[in-house]
Amino acid sequence: MRLLLYAVLILIAYYVGRNLLKSPGKRAANPPAEKQGAVINEMVKCPVCGTYVPQSQAIVRRLGRQAYACCSEECAASLRA
Repeated sequence: MRLLLYAVLILIAYYVGRNLLKSPGKRAANPPAEKQGAVINEMVKCPVCGTYVPQSQAIVRRLGRQAYACCSEECAASLRA
């Protein structure tokens, strides 16, 4: 009976030790999006109403040399006025 108990304890210690010694990069099943080459869509704030909108969906208007990202056509039109 003792031999069986020792075998089980050694097996558990083996699996725990093996998992602790793995490198951190190998433990993660899915690496972060930055490491996968994916583009993260940054949120920008509309200067007219203060709403946050993804940069890919923002309507960009230029006033002089400054570019503004608006949340909608209405906000972009009021920015020009």
